[in-house]
This record gives sequence, structure tokens and C-alpha cells, in this order.
Amino acid sequence: MTKLPVPRIVAAGRGKSVALGPIASKIIELTQKRRPTILYLGTATYDREAPFLAQTKGLRSAGCQIIKLDLSRRSIHECDDDCYGHGPSRGELEQVFERADALLASGGNTMYAVRRWKKLGVDKLIRDRAFREENPLVLCGGSAGAVCWFAHGHSDSKDPMNVPTPDPTLTEEDKRNWDYVR
Repeated sequence: MTKLPVPRIVAAGRGKSVALGPIASKIIELTQKRRPTILYLGTATYDREAPFLAQTKGLRSAGCQIIKLDLSRRSIHECDDDCYGHGPSRGELEQVFERADALLASGGNTMYAVRRWKKLGVDKLIRDRAFREENPLVLCGGSAGAVCWFAHGHSDSKDPMNVPTPDPTLTEEDKRNWDYVR
């Protein structure tokens, strides 16, 4: 039987926790590079800018290059002073994954992110990069960005308020009466 390498994972409790100095330092250390390239997947937050800025702050401060891959809108952004965006092809996805030393997944809606990744084939790219023997991808994130690396987890993805535009007809009881995903 072929033995797969053990993936390198930094799992934090909150999405913004990865911005904390010690956690950002551990991510950088595991890449074994001084200034690694971090691929950010904000799919679980529907690729909103505010969570991206909050969750990458510590890594940006440490001099990491950040590549933002928007899969809700299907665009890639080089996040220097001027960003550009376009819809990535399979080849472009493969190239951007190949450039990355670590993959930072946002907190947010775990179920949405994982389903979206599977639909786009990103789950296979993640697995291929995380389990290869040479220069494996470090997987990291907080909350949904931590849960998504495992086969099973506990998620609030069914919270009706955990969507970009909540249903305005929801009653207060509807907003409180939902089950966690187990």
C-alpha cells in the first residue's frame, strides 16, 4: 500500500486568528520559505474584501506575497498595489496553485466553499498539492477555513443568515431555529 505524506495544516478557531503573529509565523515556518506565496481562497465568505483584508493582514505584514483567487466570481487577483482580475481557466488554476506555498481558506460558509471547490475541480488541485512529496502546500485557515481540510467537522453552514443576502422574509424564530451540520 502506498503511504501518502501527512499534510501540513494550521487550523485556527476563528477566521481572523490566522492574522495573529504567532499563527502567521507558524504558517510561514511550515512553508520553509522566508517570504512564501500564499494563495487565499475566500469562497466561504463569498469572496468579500473585508474578510480577505482581515485574514491576510499578518501574512502581508510579514512580507508574504498574497494571491487572491475569487471562486464565487471566478477571478484571480494579484494583490499588490494594483490588482487585476479575470475568469481563470483550468490551466490558470493549475498555474496559480503551482506558485503557492500555502493555501489560506477563509472562515465563513464551509458547505458552500467545499461544494463550490468540488464543482470547479479545485478540491483535486488542493489534494494534489497538499499530498505531494516535494514542496507540498501548507493548508491553513480559521473556522470554516480550518474545518474544510478534514473529512468531517461541525459547521454553522445551515444558519440562514450565513449567506450573502439573507431572505428578508425570515422570522426571528427562523433565524434562531436551525441545525448545525455535523
